[in-house]
Amino acid sequence: MPRKMPAGLMTLLARPDKQVESHTTLQIHIDDGDILKDFYFASAELMINGAEWAPQLRQGSQIKSSLARAADQATVELQNVDTELGREFLALGFSLYGAEAKIGRFWRDLDSGAEFHKVLLTGPLVG
Repeated sequence: MPRKMPAGLMTLLARPDKQVESHTTLQIHIDDGDILKDFYFASAELMINGAEWAPQLRQGSQIKSSLARAADQATVELQNVDTELGREFLALGFSLYGAEAKIGRFWRDLDSGAEFHKVLLTGPLVG
């Protein structure tokens, strides 16, 4: 079953004169009984649905989807210039493994300011 794109996005992307900015997003949701926490990361500083997305994703994230494979895969890389995030993740220990990850894409029409966000892949965090 095809995934529906946000209303208006396909029209925007088909426009020959479009000016569009786009970014990868990653949401990590930890709920292991002891810890309930959400992290929001993107390849730029964003505000989506009232949540602040920290500009911690490096460029070059990949989403691989195939009809022939048993599971889709995605790879994203966080930057950690000041190691604060790394220390926080270390403190979470095994709570981080198996946390729900949602990888998506954000688009902004630079002419009208219209914004679109679509989660493209969900699954457990494994590495």
